[in-house]
Amino acid sequence: MDASDPRRLILRSLWLAGSLCAVKTATGLATGSLSILASALDSLMDLCTSAVNYVSVAIARSPADDEHQYGHGKAEALASLFQGAFIALGGAWFIVESVRRLLHPSPPHDELWGAGVMGVSMLASLVHGMTLRRAAAREESNVLNAEGAHFLSDVASNLGVMTALILVRVTGKAWWDPAVTALVVGYVLWLAIPIILTAVAELMDEGLPPTLRAEIARIIHEHHPSVVGYHNFRSRRAGARRYIEFHLELRDVREFVAAHEITEELIDKIKAAVPDADVLIHADPEGGR
Repeated sequence: MDASDPRRLILRSLWLAGSLCAVKTATGLATGSLSILASALDSLMDLCTSAVNYVSVAIARSPADDEHQYGHGKAEALASLFQGAFIALGGAWFIVESVRRLLHPSPPHDELWGAGVMGVSMLASLVHGMTLRRAAAREESNVLNAEGAHFLSDVASNLGVMTALILVRVTGKAWWDPAVTALVVGYVLWLAIPIILTAVAELMDEGLPPTLRAEIARIIHEHHPSVVGYHNFRSRRAGARRYIEFHLELRDVREFVAAHEITEELIDKIKAAVPDADVLIHADPEGGR
């Protein structure tokens, strides 16, 4: 497996999520802290979604075949949608748990021990989450971006639980636990919504961003004196792959070979500006459709 392969990072996510889940479960049972057990459940969700992501990345990197002629890039969007929904469900669970603990306080014991465990978990999640985010930007991977968001959301939840345990110990008031947990929910949902919207946009074949389309238009118009315009422009993306197609209008180009050379050179320019692009150009005479 190559060092730049996203699956290597997702395997690390699996190992980390499984380890944190086991440690938090043991600590939560030992201290009687429901907030730590809630955090263990969050790590269990990390474990499940990372397993799904590992499979989806392997599918997304599979070459095109007779049944999937555009490849399997949208497997990443499906996994991102699944993970974003999981994060949102986790946030909803925290809301329910916060209300329950406000109505029925149940203070934990050995709070400082529990806070120490949550502090170590927070640092581990922060380091791994930032690593995933950098890799996501480099690979343009929705799955790695969602993985990073999930681990970074764990940072907030771990910090909230750790703070709640310390405040319970210092003040003796059990309501600090659900009060701080409620603050975590907003951050978790704030991370989940963009992941879901981005995945839905890709699955619905949303076109490329306006800024990128404007750059492509500039390249087209400046490409060759014979180019007088273009039409029927369509674009979409699947994972890191972008698909661009349009009709190019040429003036006073009578020979097929000349038209072919102009379009091939334009394809090369667009691919230089838009990495991992699949560009299809149909040459038309001026005014043609």
